[in-house]
Amino acid sequence: MGIEQFLSFALAILALTNAELAGRKLRAAWVVGMVAQVGWICFMLLTRNWGFLISITGFTVVYIRNYRAWSTPRAEALKRA
Repeated sequence: MGIEQFLSFALAILALTNAELAGRKLRAAWVVGMVAQVGWICFMLLTRNWGFLISITGFTVVYIRNYRAWSTPRAEALKRA
């Protein structure tokens, strides 16, 4: 098994884990998502698929925003909305 194939399986598992944790409303989901972006960067570089840079950047921003939003107390989050 090549590294690209290994990464594709690992990233699929991370994506499913991320979805499950987010569905359970656990803040750890966003950490898993951020960690997965490192794998996507490696995959992008190995496959020279530069279009992934758009999704990597977008998802990283979303994961950071969600992690920060889920880290603040509920009353503060409601004030921001």
